[in-house]
Amino acid sequence: MNTKKWLLTGVAVTMLSLPVFALGEAVSAKELPKQIGQSVNQEKTISEKQVAALVIKWKKSESYVQRGGDYKEGEYQSFQYKNKPYRYLASDLDTKKELMEYLTLTLTQSQAKLFIKERQIIEYKGKMAQPEADGGSILQWDKAKAAFVKKEGWNRTYKLEVPVGETKDKDIFLVDVLYLQGKGWKISERPYQDVNLDIPGNVNPAFIFLKYLLVDYKQAENQFLNRDFDVIAFRKGIKKLEIRSVKERARTKTKVEFEGTFYVELEKGYKGQLKKGNNKMYFLIENTGDMEFKIVSAEMEPQLEK
Repeated sequence: MNTKKWLLTGVAVTMLSLPVFALGEAVSAKELPKQIGQSVNQEKTISEKQVAALVIKWKKSESYVQRGGDYKEGEYQSFQYKNKPYRYLASDLDTKKELMEYLTLTLTQSQAKLFIKERQIIEYKGKMAQPEADGGSILQWDKAKAAFVKKEGWNRTYKLEVPVGETKDKDIFLVDVLYLQGKGWKISERPYQDVNLDIPGNVNPAFIFLKYLLVDYKQAENQFLNRDFDVIAFRKGIKKLEIRSVKERARTKTKVEFEGTFYVELEKGYKGQLKKGNNKMYFLIENTGDMEFKIVSAEMEPQLEK
């Protein structure tokens, strides 16, 4: 895959003042492994019907994880984390090993890890937890149909037609599946719609975040999709920030990662993640529509595999 590079340099900033898809029946985490067809898992060929079945199983798995799993009586627990309500996953999913084993029944390892990051699922006091939120969709994924588009090696791309509610409309998605030796066919890119990820420099949210971090925290905060990054805490103790560069590092079909390099001067007693001098930060960004781009997550380490 060709990766387009965008480079932004030479900006100095100084401190002025201190989702649930409703698919019908409830599905147990322990039931799903037996229901994903053996032909899909083990054969080196896969039909359009089997791709559709794999996608439907994934959507049921996604819905199951989003509602927290199979809670037993008295098992449901919630708590506050970084001023946000979270809930522990049910006991059948509450370890990272259990959650990954469940997700990789239908997804590749990298897609499972990306899903966990996107859904802000964390390990807290030894148990997996997720934000206290529910959602819904009128898309009838259980009636999805797949049509072959192209193949590259063992990776294949299919077009998905998904009915919208009780109307005659259909939403169109793409999905990638990959054959893994000894494991069978897995989803290597969850259903996505073709989006433009070539971000012009003047609207790049990573660049805007760094530019305004010390001068307008509201503007910096607005660059995040879920506004769950604590901008005030992050900038505390930073006296000066100079952007060295913001360049694309990697991308998937739906997200692009930018590496921001910047120089900082810190106050005495600074207790944050940065060091005096040059630092790097990695921003996962997606297109939210009409050439609007938002940061999904920001970390001190790379988030996507190259």
